[in-house]
Amino acid sequence: LLSLSLFLELAVIRWLAAEVRLFSYFKNLPLLAAFLGLAIGFALIRTTRNYWSEFAPMFGLFVALVLLIGRVISPRALAYPSGGEEFLWFAGDYSYWLALLLFLSVVLIFFLLTVFIFIPLGQAIGKEMTGQEPIRAYIVNLLASLVGIWMFALLSYLQTPPAIWFGMALLGIGLYLAGRRVLSRTAPIIFAAVVVGLVFLGQGSVGSPYHRLDVTELFLPRQSDGEPIKVGYTLRVQQVFYQVAMDLSPESLAKLQ
Repeated sequence: LLSLSLFLELAVIRWLAAEVRLFSYFKNLPLLAAFLGLAIGFALIRTTRNYWSEFAPMFGLFVALVLLIGRVISPRALAYPSGGEEFLWFAGDYSYWLALLLFLSVVLIFFLLTVFIFIPLGQAIGKEMTGQEPIRAYIVNLLASLVGIWMFALLSYLQTPPAIWFGMALLGIGLYLAGRRVLSRTAPIIFAAVVVGLVFLGQGSVGSPYHRLDVTELFLPRQSDGEPIKVGYTLRVQQVFYQVAMDLSPESLAKLQ
């Protein structure tokens, strides 16, 4: 479970930065939120209430809001209350207080959601480690953490899409909860909906080992009749324009006449 938690943490950080552009510049925020959620979960191991059943609905809400808010704000100019000492690509010319409000709203929403989805995992890990011999538990903690990190690094190297990341993580967590007889009836439905949604909504994007890449065909009108002619591609990195690749060969230019 610890390996799955570290794996899921890296997947959340990577995916959130790709969908909500603000977190491309502030990746430490979801990292801190995930660690805080795990720590709070560890602190709740002595309580009588188990929060394991809260994971599925909270994760479903997280994914839904990332897809919704990310697709609303990411194509627009970034709201960031910065002075002239910092430069972020495609930042909007908002008033300071409006930019501050939008910035804090986005940060607060996803920071808290990230904390909440890792609290059940932290509590489950803490209960598994309770009663274990300290040194042995610490060694297992380190090795399991490395396994989760290496697994995500491998999937990133293979340029797999987010549906694969979350599909593997949710399958493992689901099997763990089922083994503990705490998997709710709605959890498999939520997990399946998340994976299917990511498959369909992630079409057209390519995952490099580090970033989300969007490659679209570039068309220009032909001078004679205005018919669109494909001349190359447009590349966007983390939903921000990066470059245009055009075929400037004589044969290609002749098609535009």
